[in-house]
Amino acid sequence: MHEENKNHYEIVVIGENHVNPNHAKIEAKIIKKFKPEYILYEGFVDNPKKEIKKFIDSFISNNNDLDLGKLSDEIKHNYILLRSMQDSKAEISGCDFKVLQQEQDKYEITVEDTLKGEEQVEEKRRKFFEINRIRSMYMASKIIEYAKKGKTLAIVGKGRHLDEVVEELENNDIKSQHISLS
Repeated sequence: MHEENKNHYEIVVIGENHVNPNHAKIEAKIIKKFKPEYILYEGFVDNPKKEIKKFIDSFISNNNDLDLGKLSDEIKHNYILLRSMQDSKAEISGCDFKVLQQEQDKYEITVEDTLKGEEQVEEKRRKFFEINRIRSMYMASKIIEYAKKGKTLAIVGKGRHLDEVVEELENNDIKSQHISLS
């Protein structure tokens, strides 16, 4: 860590679409080039590290012999990304708050909501974004916690979290490199 700037950490934050195999290919290249000591992934929420390692090992071994071309985009994405995480030798952790993630899902707007009127939609939208903001702040706090330990790469949702996470890092005078995949 540099003496002149106590908030100088090596952080890369990637915003992705969680089911796009092309995003996973780019992320795999970034992981290989950046060589992080820690990888934080929104998809692992706040599960224990041993559970995450067991899941990755099981997922990779169960899909190793499959033809990637025949898998759904979501399975391809997960296989490519998890394989690169496994190969990286980085410590892997979740960076999302599971209970809040589940709570936020209740406020996804449905067609039925739109039929009930604008007031119903606005109330759900307000609660959805309120919870989203709290989740993003939690993610940023986890990124800061790990960045103090070493080179950190975090993968979060592009649409929902990337901007808020980067803004919170900047509010704490923490510089990061951020990449929004499209």
